[in-house]
Amino acid sequence: MAKMKLKANAKINLFLDILGKRKDGYHNLKTIFQEISLPDEIWLKEIKTGVKIFCDNPKIPTDKRNLVYKAADLLKRYSGIKKGVEIKIKKRIPIGAGLGGGSSDAASVLKGLNKLWKLNFSKNQLIKIAKKIGADVPFFILGGKCLGEGIGAQLTPLKIKKKEWYVIVKPSFEISTRTVYLRLTKTVKIDKIKKYINRLEDVVIPLYPEIKKIKDLLTESGAEFSLMSGSGSCVFGFVKNKKSGEEIKNRLKKDGYTVWLVHSIKGSE
Repeated sequence: MAKMKLKANAKINLFLDILGKRKDGYHNLKTIFQEISLPDEIWLKEIKTGVKIFCDNPKIPTDKRNLVYKAADLLKRYSGIKKGVEIKIKKRIPIGAGLGGGSSDAASVLKGLNKLWKLNFSKNQLIKIAKKIGADVPFFILGGKCLGEGIGAQLTPLKIKKKEWYVIVKPSFEISTRTVYLRLTKTVKIDKIKKYINRLEDVVIPLYPEIKKIKDLLTESGAEFSLMSGSGSCVFGFVKNKKSGEEIKNRLKKDGYTVWLVHSIKGSE
């Protein structure tokens, strides 16, 4: 039976503005996605039939609720393939953290099965399928750095001039994306992407003041700027170089936080 090992990287949002609510209940937004070097590991194994999922994190559903299941099931239906797949997921990307772990896993499975089953779908065809799974899934088909518009699925690749370093901090709590968007009311449009901003902080920080505390800790420790990623709960700080990042990471670890030092990833790395 054919097998394959995959890496599914996380993302951060370097900019996130909410432009207003749509008739379908989603929100139009403008964001800059950046893929980072914090990966889940995924193993694919061809089986006779069906989709079976195993995960080392008991909080992750392994049935039809899992985006990975939806990805494999949709690809089977689009291709007409009768083979099945067993999927094992080793989670490193925290859940409820705004880092897109579930979406990244789903996109990696789409790309992996495309190769494993020799389907030869193009990136555009995979993106079309990815849009049916979740708003962030298309980004992970492309990866790298992208401007995301609409619900986040209209993508424009952006150039990465050089490797950038970020310190990622995870507080002890998780945040529901759905809850954050339900609390979102008025939005003031930002005409241009002038500075690093995340509009969802306006909703999240009053509910979770520790987000602001972490942002301040990062900048006080030497990060050039800090921002919540997506709908939280993770906060990241942009740092000058790896050495500076290591120092900031070690300081925040002493404060009891879960911390990673990561770098930007170019598309197709």
